[in-house]
Amino acid sequence: MPHNMPDAVVRPFRGWRYDPSRAGDPGALSAPPYDVIVPADAPRLLNASPYNVIRLELPSAGGAPDPYHAAARTWQEWTSGGVLRRDEAPHFYLIRHGFLHAGQTRSRLELVGALRLAPWEHGSVLPHEQTHEGPKRDRLMLMNAIEANISPIMALYTDDHRNIGQVLETVLTRPADTAFTDTAGDHYEVRVVSDAEQRMALSHGLRGPLYIADGHHRYETALQYRDAREKAPDHDDQQAAGYIMTALTAADDPGLISLPYHRLLRGLPPDSRARLRRQVETYFHTEEILIGELSASDAAARFTSARTAAGDEPMMAMVEAPGRALTLLTPLEPGIFTGLLTGQTQAWARLAPCVFLDVLLTPGLGMDQQKAESRGLLSYPRDAAEAIDAVRSGGHDAAFLLRAVSMADMTEAARAGERLPPKSTYFFPKVAAGIVLNSLAGRLEG
Repeated sequence: MPHNMPDAVVRPFRGWRYDPSRAGDPGALSAPPYDVIVPADAPRLLNASPYNVIRLELPSAGGAPDPYHAAARTWQEWTSGGVLRRDEAPHFYLIRHGFLHAGQTRSRLELVGALRLAPWEHGSVLPHEQTHEGPKRDRLMLMNAIEANISPIMALYTDDHRNIGQVLETVLTRPADTAFTDTAGDHYEVRVVSDAEQRMALSHGLRGPLYIADGHHRYETALQYRDAREKAPDHDDQQAAGYIMTALTAADDPGLISLPYHRLLRGLPPDSRARLRRQVETYFHTEEILIGELSASDAAARFTSARTAAGDEPMMAMVEAPGRALTLLTPLEPGIFTGLLTGQTQAWARLAPCVFLDVLLTPGLGMDQQKAESRGLLSYPRDAAEAIDAVRSGGHDAAFLLRAVSMADMTEAARAGERLPPKSTYFFPKVAAGIVLNSLAGRLEG
């Protein structure tokens, strides 16, 4: 990574927002980002309002034969008909996002602005996870159709001197411009940051490096989109296509929750299962906990309590068919993985998704993660109880419950230029689509 990294540039912009007098209840209009909308949730969002943003964010959910054309038509109708109205001046948009996690009410601050795109190698904006081509093709077709950002990506910033935090605390002292509860029960307070002095302080403070938490596919798609437009060359920082709408959260925000994606394996031939078991026995200390009479949720809680009791060890737990025991996996000794790991940082050796890939999956199955996924052998449940149930139902060979990636390890790997395997982190909750939208046509006015 270059020593003299250029600064990140984050600017206010003229957002498009729903006009409640036309669109109705704001709580019925937002939706999760495209990649976490499960098929069972799509009807709820579609039925919540004829103007729910899912029609733009995931137009295929509506069943149109050409979803991208349908999204373009919807964007045109809503922007020309007043359902969406563009702010007359550039703003930042501060969102206080309230949600329920593990039975507790939590909240997180998300500051939405326009982030100037830069290739990863510039170092002002850093990724932490690998991407797949399929989602990028989909997002590029949508972006070409509507020329807009519908959902913001999520990025993290550090605020060691509290320069940004002090500005945000001042903004929070005044009443919210909009407040609503969405169809999933999350609560939002939205404040428009229009004060010129505050906007300048925020732009100056958000110099980076910034860490992409969620939205790697959308960021790389935005780079492709920018590069394809001759009127927006790299040096011209006035073109809207040179920016991406981004929700920024402090890396130490107490409401920033990193959860794991777990791993489910199915359809393994006997020799692969035997190799996987040998890798476990060779590289891990194992401790078996019987869970035969426990519900899946109680069994999953045993893994959580075991980590807490042992200072966040073990690294992961394995549940093999028929799902009557939970096998805790802790590295056998320091440095045991030397020679197997594809990453070079100390963080890589501590991260469960990396160790699962390099120590278990690749040697056990003889293929990388993307190939295992494309062949239907590997999937990624977010809920540990769901993973255990999948093994108990007889449809899967094994589940691996992974320890979450810490912010410190994620940023260490990112600063070193290492990309974690896909589905390494799940930041909860996701940043909503539909609170503010960003046009990519013409020049960025801000």
